[in-house]
Formats: sequence, structure tokens, C-alpha cells
Amino acid sequence: MKKALIRADGSLQLGLGHVMRCIGLAQGLAAKGIGSFFVTRNSSPVIKGLIDRHGFSVELMPDDSGFERDLEVTSELAKQRDARLVVTDLSADGFLRSAGNCKTYLKKLKEDARFLISIDDLNVMDFPSDIVVNPNYGAEQLDYGRNSHVRYLLGPAYFIFRREFIDASGMERTISAEAKHVLVTLGGSDSSDLTFKVLKALNMLGIQDLEIRILPGANGSSRHLEMYEQALRGFRGSFEFCSVEHNMAELMLWADLAITGGGLTKYETAVTGTPSVIITRIKHQKDLSGLFAREGSTVFVDEGDHMSAEEIANVVSKTLRDRELRSDMSIRGKKLVDGRGVARIISEIPREILD
Repeated sequence: MKKALIRADGSLQLGLGHVMRCIGLAQGLAAKGIGSFFVTRNSSPVIKGLIDRHGFSVELMPDDSGFERDLEVTSELAKQRDARLVVTDLSADGFLRSAGNCKTYLKKLKEDARFLISIDDLNVMDFPSDIVVNPNYGAEQLDYGRNSHVRYLLGPAYFIFRREFIDASGMERTISAEAKHVLVTLGGSDSSDLTFKVLKALNMLGIQDLEIRILPGANGSSRHLEMYEQALRGFRGSFEFCSVEHNMAELMLWADLAITGGGLTKYETAVTGTPSVIITRIKHQKDLSGLFAREGSTVFVDEGDHMSAEEIANVVSKTLRDRELRSDMSIRGKKLVDGRGVARIISEIPREILD
């Protein structure tokens, strides 16, 4: 079996989105007979467990590895496994801060006739890759320098979904007149404890039969769970904590409303037709979340640090009561992304790499 090396990181600070979308690409490659293995920094046991559970092998490197050590480990593993295809998803401020080192890193990975795909979000450098994928809304308008030797796959038509979301994208969505199911998923990282504030806001609503499902992400420690239970003390409905092992697409299809962060989850709510309220955790997510809201696929509130629980409760209450708004969000979200991004990306890889 031909091999692909996937180099991606996740952590409490970075979140799980980069690793999650690479798992989706690995699933698509597996359907073409390409076996993928991951190389990731040893920053959290959650990351290794996540990759393992999806059936892919993973090699860990020390979390404090610099560029040279990172390159040495990754390049050597590519040689050992005879990986003709290399995928990098390292679009984080820390890695791309040194464009010169990053270019050297990527050029080295391209050596030995390897085909290199780089997944990017930030557009801060000219990638020396065979394919550059920026699957974000509005990426079509970005200037990547347009190197004639690089194929640029830009915009949500190339958004990478895991198989569960690809399957769910074709399902017809029914929007309940009475919204009683709320999913709270502030991303794999919630270092500012925005989940606590959101749960406090939901408790303020006083809706007797409201059902809440909560994904604490990497914040699933007993201390955090106790804190979240405190926010729901006296809650008149029911609540349940879910783990990363849950089928996320099924949770979204269950939800009448999802309350999410400003990361990659907003694409998952869109493709499943799940009405959503976005409360950003990170400043650079604010503009993109605003663009999503202007497309009508979500309600964007603000940065969570700038909002009180009372303000969040007010927005959520209005959205839960407005079936027409939720129905419109569902329709517009499914128009924004169609779930075929993985197939489109793989179709751009030369046959000699896949066959």
C-alpha cells in the first residue's frame, strides 16, 4: 500500500481542528488505497488518542522541538515509510512566524520526489508546495502570489470534512418549531472558559425541558466538569457531557441550535444545516465569523470575553424562539458548503502518486 505522511498539530491552545480535518483527508485517501500515518507534537494525550481511534498510526515528537529537529524527525519518517505524498497542516502563528525557516522546512519535505500538499489558513507566506489548500470562506480572494508551479485550491468548495459529515451532508434537515435541544461546543480549546459563561447563560433561560449536550474538548478534566456543573446548578432541564469519541455529525443533527466558537466547527454546523450562534474565543476569528453571519448561516455575537452571560442568554433566547431564522440559517449553511471538498482535493493529486 502506498503511504502518505500527515504532519499536523493540536493542543489545548491550538485546538483540535487542524488534526480533525487531516483525519478527514486521510479517510478520503484510504478510500483510494493510500495509507496515512500522522506525525504530531507530543503536546496532549488527547491528540494521539483521537488519531488512534480513527484507525491511523501516529508518531510523536517532543513538544519543544525546534525547526531543525522537527524537520529531521519528519523527513526521516517519510524516508522510512516511503511516503510519496506529504501533507502539512501547520497554519499556526508559532510555526509560520519564521517564513524563511518554514520555506526551508517545506522544501526539504518536497525532496526525493515527494508530492507536497500544504493546508493553510493565514496566507502569510508563499508556500513552496505542489498544492496549497485554504478552505476558508473568502480565501478565493486572497493573493498567494500565484506561483505557476503551485495549484491553489481556495475557498469552502475545498473544505475538508470527516466521513461522518460527508454522510450527514446529504440528509434532509427538519427544523423544529419548538427548539429544545442545544449543543455547546466551543472548540477543542477553551482556555478562557467560555463554556462556563455559556452554560450559565443557558441556566438563566429557565426553560424547563431544555436538553443540553456539552463537548468540553481538551478541557474535559474533572476540575472543568465540576465547574460546568456549578454553572448549571438548579438547571430545570437536563444536560450531558460528551467526549471527542462521540459522532459529532450525529450531535449536530440532534441539535436545534449549536453554540460554537469561531473555529472550524462553523463549517460543520453549516454542512449539517444546524442553526448556530458563534461566540469567538480568538481575535483573528472575529472577521471570518462576521462574514459567515452576513451569509446568513449563523448568528455571530462577539468575542466571548466582551460579553456577559446575560447578553449571551438574550441572543440565545431570541434565536431559540425564531423558527424562521433557524430554518433560514439551515438552508443557507448547506448552500455555503456541500461536503465534497475531500474528493475535489484528491482529484488534483497526480495519478502516479495515487496509483
